[in-house]
Amino acid sequence: MEGREATTGAPLSIIYVGPGPIDPYLLRLVFGDTYHVREAGRSWSWNVPDAIRQRSRGCSLAFVEISKSDPKPLRTLEGFRIPLWIVGECDLPCATSILRSTSVRSDIDRVRRNELQFEFTRDERHFDDFYENMYVPHAKRSHGEAAHIGTRDQVKKYFANGELMLIRKADRTIAGMVIEYKDGMPHLKTLGARDGDRDHVRCGGVAALYFFALSALGEQGHTKAGFGASRAFLDDGVLCYKRKWGHRITGTRKQSLVLQILDDSPGSAAFLEAHPFIYRKDGALVAAVFSASGRAASAEDLQRIENRYAYSGLAGVEFHSALDVGHPHG
Repeated sequence: MEGREATTGAPLSIIYVGPGPIDPYLLRLVFGDTYHVREAGRSWSWNVPDAIRQRSRGCSLAFVEISKSDPKPLRTLEGFRIPLWIVGECDLPCATSILRSTSVRSDIDRVRRNELQFEFTRDERHFDDFYENMYVPHAKRSHGEAAHIGTRDQVKKYFANGELMLIRKADRTIAGMVIEYKDGMPHLKTLGARDGDRDHVRCGGVAALYFFALSALGEQGHTKAGFGASRAFLDDGVLCYKRKWGHRITGTRKQSLVLQILDDSPGSAAFLEAHPFIYRKDGALVAAVFSASGRAASAEDLQRIENRYAYSGLAGVEFHSALDVGHPHG
C-alpha cells in the first residue's frame, strides 16, 4: 500500500501480510482516504520473513497479521506484537472520582439538561428497530468502511442472553444498547443512535447509554461490567471514551498484528508519533509511545507521557524514538 501519511501528508509505503485483505481500519489510520493497493504476491506461512525481505523494497513499515495457530516462523516474527482487539471491563458502582471528572460530569449534565430517560426491554420488536435503525446506521456513520458490523444473528444472540436499553428524548427513542449477561456478568455489547444522526449523540444519547447502564447495573448488585472489544491504538476514539468511564484492560483476542519498522522515513516517523499503541512484551501488555524528533526525552517529558498513556491493566509505558528501527521481541 502506498499513499500519504494521514496526519502530515508525507509519502509512505507499507507492506501488509495476512490471510485476506488489509483491515480498512488500519488503512484509514495510516493513509486516511487516499491510497493505492498493489498485490505483491503470495507466500507460504513459514516463508513470510524471507518474503518480507524480498518484497518490501521502498516500504517503511510492515504489518503482518498472525494468530496463535500459525506456524512458528510467524508466531516468533520480530516486531511490535499489537493485538487486533483488546478486551476490558470496569468496576461497579462507578467510583466517585470518575463521576466527578470534568469529562464525565459534562456528559451527565448534558443528559439531565436534555431530560433523557431510559428503559430496559426484552421485546423483539424493539430489537428489530434497534438493529436496523440505530446500530447499523450508527456504525456506518461513525466508522465508514472500517466499521465491523455484527450480523443480525450475532447481535440477536447477545440480546437473547440479555436485554436492550433504550434512551428516550420526549416521546422518541433516540439511542439503544444491547447488554448481554454472560458468566454472571453484564457486558455492554452493541450500541447505536437512531439513523446515525449525530444530533442524537451531541444531545447526550450515547453518554446516557453508559451513564444509565452503569448506574442501573451497579444498583442491581453487579460489581463489574464488560466493555467489549476495542482497538489497541491509544488515540482511538472508542477506547478513549471507554477509558473515562473506568475501563480496565483485561486481555486480548487471539489475532495480532506484528509491526516492523523497516525505514525511518518522515512518513513512518509521523505515523508512529501520531498513533501510540498497546503491544505484547514478554507476556505483558505495554504502551509504546514514539517521538519523531529523535531527541532524548527529559524527565518532564517521560512523566507527561506516563500520566497521559498509563492505562489500567497495562504493565507500563515505554518511550521510543521513531528513528530507532530496531525490532523488539513480542
